Amino acid sequence: MCKKKIAIKLFAVTVAFSMTLSGCASSSPTPSKDNSSLISENTELDSATEQDDEDLEKKETSEIEDIDMDRLEEEIPEDDLSPTQRNSINMLNYMSTLTQKVNESSGNQMLLEELYSSLVSDMYPNAVDTKTQAQITSLMDTIANYQMITEKRDRLEYIYEQNRAQALRQAIPNPVGLLSAVESGNLLKSAASVLYMAVDSVSSYKSATSQADLQYIQEGWELEDQEKAELHNSTKSALNYMYDMVRDYDIDGDLALSQEHIEDFVEWSNKPESQLVSKTEWFKSHEDTYREFGPYWLELAKYYYNMGDYAKCLESIRQYESLATRIYRKDLEKATVLPMIIVSAKETLAEDEYIKLADQYCSEICDNTGDEDWSLKYFAAQIYMDLYTLTKYECF
Repeated sequence: MCKKKIAIKLFAVTVAFSMTLSGCASSSPTPSKDNSSLISENTELDSATEQDDEDLEKKETSEIEDIDMDRLEEEIPEDDLSPTQRNSINMLNYMSTLTQKVNESSGNQMLLEELYSSLVSDMYPNAVDTKTQAQITSLMDTIANYQMITEKRDRLEYIYEQNRAQALRQAIPNPVGLLSAVESGNLLKSAASVLYMAVDSVSSYKSATSQADLQYIQEGWELEDQEKAELHNSTKSALNYMYDMVRDYDIDGDLALSQEHIEDFVEWSNKPESQLVSKTEWFKSHEDTYREFGPYWLELAKYYYNMGDYAKCLESIRQYESLATRIYRKDLEKATVLPMIIVSAKETLAEDEYIKLADQYCSEICDNTGDEDWSLKYFAAQIYMDLYTLTKYECF
């Protein structure tokens, strides 16, 4: 920058000196400039040059600052997710949790049937992209394979018991042969026959049961190997699904629950109500991990209700609603919690606020339940009667 200033100054002096010489050499009489005028002109040119340099430097600095701010804005992630990203992270964590439940219940035929039915009937089609569709299909195959392994294990158990029973039947001595030996009249021969039959029966029984035990063990090992392979494939598929969703939808990886977090969530959710206090404390202490996971807030709402903390119960359902997107045809999990929310509202809110909230949530209970969920519908009917008593509105 200093070299640039010096060059500009030299150029200004050269121009001024040339103008002076041309003025002296001119044929027409013009008033000549004295030394003070030249010095004044040079001073003005220097000042203009310095001003231009300062303006240029400010402009360059401003451009650099603008560039840095643009980069900074690009590096700072936005806290709010777009609707597509929110739907994707909700679907990702839901499918990961469902996969964990399937793998933990590989031998529970009734629960596997419920989970399979949920995949077929409860998923909202508009919320399913191609990657989720592939994952749903893969999980359905996993459930079907677990069910088949369980059926084969039950059949193996039945065959094993039948083989042992058959061995026992074959080991029992033939009464006709024993009767023939006794009728021969030879006591020594009869005693020897009885002893031989007993020894032969024991040997036959041990041989037959040993063979049945060996077959049972071998086929049991094969089924265990199949189950381990299915578990591996299920885990691998869930992991690839997570990577694809996070990468393709530009989701913060911290919002996607790891397998360890999902295992802990499922484990603590299934703990008995006798451990209510420890369950609630565990969920509260892991809010940073599960704050973007909707079912976490539903579980917390249930625990706060059972502990009588109705205000926090209401806050939990509000947190769930702020995260929820429609990934189910009917949100039965939320409908199951709503009776607790309505009771909490009655205990904490003003009457007009309670009426408004109860009306809204009763409507949601009816919309998100089927005919088989009669207990929830009965509760909604009781609340509508309470609302009619308070308001005398015939619409209730």
